[in-house]
Amino acid sequence: MGFRRGIANLTIQQQEAIINGRAQGRTLLELGRQFNISKCGASKFLKRWIDQGGVPKVPKSGRPRSTSRLFDRNV
Repeated sequence: MGFRRGIANLTIQQQEAIINGRAQGRTLLELGRQFNISKCGASKFLKRWIDQGGVPKVPKSGRPRSTSRLFDRNV
């Protein structure tokens, strides 16, 4: 089974499920396997969630892309 790197694509529902699962005593390995992330990724998410006071990760606004991803890939 391959794990994807990091936790970039977790939905709000998945984030809540990880938090609830950990509160119920499930291990980080079990949670990682359920959501196809690494044990380390689940740990980092929970640590960040605690540090931020329970606020889920929200996409940050940034500078708009001036070129498309397709163009960047071909360059």
